[in-house]
Amino acid sequence: MSKFVPTIVRNALARQFDQTESRVKLEAMGADAPAFDMVRASVNLVMASILISMATSQKLPLSTTYVTFMVAMGTSLADKAWGRESAVFRITGVLSVILGWFFTAIIAFTAAFVVASILHYLGIFGVALMVAVAIFVLYKTQILQKKNIESNEKSDLKRANIEEVGVVKSMNDAVVDSLGHIKSEMSNVLAALNNDDRRSLKKANERVLEINKEAKALKKSMHSTISKLRMETEDSGLYYVQVLDYLREMAHSLSYISQPAYEHILNNHKKMTDDQKNDLNELNSRMRLLIDRVIEAINENNFDEVNAILADQQKGADFIKDISKRQVKRIKKGEASTKASLLYFTIVHEYQNVLLQIVNLLKSQRDFITK
Repeated sequence: MSKFVPTIVRNALARQFDQTESRVKLEAMGADAPAFDMVRASVNLVMASILISMATSQKLPLSTTYVTFMVAMGTSLADKAWGRESAVFRITGVLSVILGWFFTAIIAFTAAFVVASILHYLGIFGVALMVAVAIFVLYKTQILQKKNIESNEKSDLKRANIEEVGVVKSMNDAVVDSLGHIKSEMSNVLAALNNDDRRSLKKANERVLEINKEAKALKKSMHSTISKLRMETEDSGLYYVQVLDYLREMAHSLSYISQPAYEHILNNHKKMTDDQKNDLNELNSRMRLLIDRVIEAINENNFDEVNAILADQQKGADFIKDISKRQVKRIKKGEASTKASLLYFTIVHEYQNVLLQIVNLLKSQRDFITK
């Protein structure tokens, strides 16, 4: 827009939104300062009421919901509330409301026209045709559902059809494989977020979904796998359940990182600052090293390093505390946008969850193997 709007016009508009003097006056008034939200709400109601009254007097079929909604969007535009943080939601809301009404009317009209035409021109044959179409749709739906159920059952039986000797090996392979995928996708999501790469982040989201499906499938096969254990190894069944629970929680945390990150880029929110990126990259590097140590311990069935890994976990927790404090300072200084800060804390929180769950998983895996 700056290429088409003259500088003098842009400066004049900018002065209209300069809040320096108003902020000083509001601070001086203290508790007696007018509530801005109340003022805007009053303006919205008054303007909407005027427009609705005028339309009613002219016998115009105006929707009260539509008028109120558009007035609210207009006042928010006038007070410069349409920043990059919220503009996408406001524009989407306006388009959704307007287009939703039109599409609903068009679809309803078209469907009614097609059905009425079939019944009118074909008579009893039209009725038979509509019944046949309904039966066909129900049949196809049932077939697809049956195929999905059979596919899931085959997957479950494949996981459950193992001898007890293979339980430990199978468990180790499944855990190591899942941890490797989680480590890779955490890095991929963070890299795509830092580069504002929507396509890569979308693909990472799809892979994260597959990781969650696999973790869920392992959990579903729990009953069949435990039944293969000998009676004298009942305690191992408990640790097996715990390992699956911790693995599932880690997969959930990964999805709670990737999905908000994708939505952040999809909605064109402000990028994270270099300081935020550096903090998250350092946190991710520490997490990768910790996951590698856990994978190595599980692969080699060497759990002598548990105490050392616990020490690394504590260092990671301390680092998370430090970067959280740094982010709070950045917010106080106005150096970070609202959406970027929310995403930052979301990612840090989920990394903290993974940090906790992976050590719990290692302990349960140790007990599953050794007890």
